[in-house]
Amino acid sequence: MARKRAVKEERQRWDWRSRVPMAFGMLYAVVGILGILAAVGTVGKQIAGDASLWTGLPAMTSAASGVLYLIVARGLSRREHTAWVWLVSLLTLQVVLAAAGIVTDTAHPMRHGATLRIGISALLLAVAVAAGSEFTTGRRRPRRSTTVLLVSLVAVGPLASWLMLTVFSPRTSTGGLRRAWCGVWFLVRWLVGIRQPHFEAAPPAWIPFTVGLAGATAVVLAAWLSLRPSRRVTGDDDGDAAARVRELLAAHGDQDSLGYFALRPDKAAVFAPSGKAAVCYRLVNGVSLAAGDPIGAASEWPGAIEAWQEEAIAHGWTPAVLGAGPAGARAYARAGLRVLEIGDEAILNAGEFTLEGRPMRTVRQAVQRVRRAGYTVRVHRVGDVAPSTMAELAGYAERWRDGRTERGFSMALGRFAHPDDLEYVVVEARDAQDRPVAVLGFVPWGAGGLSLDLMRRDPDGPNGLIEFMIVELLAMSATMGVQRLSLNFAMFRSVFARGERLGAGPLLRWWYGLLKVLSRWWQLESLYRANQKYQPTWQPRFICYPRGRSFPKVAVAAAVAEGFVTAPSLRRTIPPVPRRPMASLDRKQTTVGTSH
Repeated sequence: MARKRAVKEERQRWDWRSRVPMAFGMLYAVVGILGILAAVGTVGKQIAGDASLWTGLPAMTSAASGVLYLIVARGLSRREHTAWVWLVSLLTLQVVLAAAGIVTDTAHPMRHGATLRIGISALLLAVAVAAGSEFTTGRRRPRRSTTVLLVSLVAVGPLASWLMLTVFSPRTSTGGLRRAWCGVWFLVRWLVGIRQPHFEAAPPAWIPFTVGLAGATAVVLAAWLSLRPSRRVTGDDDGDAAARVRELLAAHGDQDSLGYFALRPDKAAVFAPSGKAAVCYRLVNGVSLAAGDPIGAASEWPGAIEAWQEEAIAHGWTPAVLGAGPAGARAYARAGLRVLEIGDEAILNAGEFTLEGRPMRTVRQAVQRVRRAGYTVRVHRVGDVAPSTMAELAGYAERWRDGRTERGFSMALGRFAHPDDLEYVVVEARDAQDRPVAVLGFVPWGAGGLSLDLMRRDPDGPNGLIEFMIVELLAMSATMGVQRLSLNFAMFRSVFARGERLGAGPLLRWWYGLLKVLSRWWQLESLYRANQKYQPTWQPRFICYPRGRSFPKVAVAAAVAEGFVTAPSLRRTIPPVPRRPMASLDRKQTTVGTSH
């Protein structure tokens, strides 16, 4: 697969058509920025009193044209077929209307270099048509809203402008045909840059402003609707896909501690042609964001990754991965993605864990203090207890949730003690009066491991309660068949580990100081130290993205998915409906395991 992609890229390198999308994207981006700057300058003059009111207000439509060109430029640089349609349409409209202006404007047929403009536009149009095969991303039917806007603009716009000129400015031009041509020019003048026709009597300033603003707004809105990433997810039925993912986890679930989180209700799955591997992702702001390693046989990962990338390209999405392990990161890198380490996952080996020794002194003292206070721990699997017991614990977990935002994506299941998750392990702590005071949730990690999903506690509970629960769970690991335990993910763990050491360089110290400041809001350092006291084995985790300029978009999408950033939206995104009612929504908190 990688060899085929390399051959394709080598062929494209020597074909001038392969450079056309980026060239047009840069050209339209420059034109859009210049249009916005020109509009700002015009408004500035109006505010300063150097221009009349109606001279400054049409700058709004000029700014709209700049926004239009920026929207189209983004789609062109991503080789979107819909953006190519917009490019060809704008260039064709510019050539046709400019030529019509020369024919109808007999007073000044060569004014403003109309002939040169037509020649340049025609040349650009020919290049765009010749390179049309390069715009292969996102071939899809136009949205109904886009079609309605454009049809309404074409049908109603010229008629409305003609009526305005006829009623309020009958002396603008002689004859209804030239008046209709003036109305068309008002409608599209800020979008295609055609020159102004000759007026026998200037119309009222509010007419071109109103018509131009309406036309620019309708076209910009139509472009945005047609070029925004598709929200439609193709593939198998949700229930069938979940069943197939469970089969892959049953056979290969021990490969990655994050594998079970592929069953989140807001994830979709793309399978390899053989059906023996899959990539599970969530669509976030135009980013197809996968988490962890692919699911299934490692030999079939390349096929699943290729299918996932092809689906992302077909819909105009940006493929990216959050929290990939070493094996998965290598597979994604071979598929052409860039890889960057973002932190480490804390893993405890149940057979090697001990409270002896000075490094474990803090944990040992916390456990002894809680045990002397009369607290006890109970461990259940969802399939072994009554649903009423799980419902009671779910109620406590929801009551103890810190804040309204549900955080977690790559290491959170999105539900607690669900009837479908029979192997889900719940650890509850009770005080001396047998009242629940804390609860932990673990998803299965293959046949012999558990991965932390949820951690909640009563705010009035004693310090060291979480440490007590984890130690007690490890003490029962032999009877439960648990050999390894995955705790939290510590972002930028290596920076905190090396930043305060003697001999750390100035750049590392600067990065360490910045992260300490950010920890006031996101508790990055406290999460690292909360896990470090168990003396775990650290496994690196990576973020994978297509190219450097896509990294900011991927980083924002990851922050939105994890719940650190709330994305503004005009409508609420509704996840797929689970097959059974969920007990509650939960997350792996970033404030866990602290002890004073």
